[in-house]
This record gives sequence, structure tokens and C-alpha cells, in this order.
Amino acid sequence: MFITTLEIENFRGIKESTIHIPLDKRMICLIGAGDSTKSTVLKAIEWIFWPSWNLTACDNDFYGCDTSNPIVLRGTFTEIPSKLLSEDKYGLYLRKPNSTLETGVDDEPKADQPVCLTIQLTIDDTLEP
Repeated sequence: MFITTLEIENFRGIKESTIHIPLDKRMICLIGAGDSTKSTVLKAIEWIFWPSWNLTACDNDFYGCDTSNPIVLRGTFTEIPSKLLSEDKYGLYLRKPNSTLETGVDDEPKADQPVCLTIQLTIDDTLEP
């Protein structure tokens, strides 16, 4: 799987960020000074793929410790393993790359196009994922 878009809202030191990675790039390098949210970006990807519902979040994970705005972590991925493409897994949720998640947008993949999968994690003031 390859990440093409990472969206982060209200997570640790990041109020709002969208990172787009071109479909033809195979390597990502995070460069920055200490305490510039590099680890937060990696933690966001880890949380998107968290394997169970018992993810432990606390007030400190919210931007500015403000739990009134939910944490939203959204990753869009391509080159999805075939076992995840079946309809009993995520096959019904596949989208075409570079389409927005707005209402009314046609994001149905065509037969000759690559497909992508968007996974979203939302945590509100109940601290439940």
C-alpha cells in the first residue's frame, strides 16, 4: 500500500494539515527541526491503521488539549493488497484517486483506472475512536 493523501485535524501539535504525495513517488522523507510534528505525522498514520477499537486517546492528543473539536485522521492509499479488495472487506468503498470527499462528487473508479481506499479515524470528547 502507498499513501497518497494524509489529512490531520486537531491532533497533537497540528490544527489542520493536508499532505499530498504524488502517485508516482515511492519514497517519503520527513525533515524538520526538533518538535516540528514529524513524529505526530507518523503517529497519525499508525493510528489510522490501529488494528483494534481499544485505541487509548487522552486530552493531550487533541490540539491545544481542546476536546470540543474532534480529532480527524484520514489517509488515502493506493496499490491495496488483493485480499482487501473483496466486497466482504473494503471492495465496496474503493474510490478513484485524487477525488475529494465532498457530497455529490463522483468518486466511483472506472474499470481502467487505479483505485484507492480512504480510511478515517475520528475521536471526539468521549475519547472513543
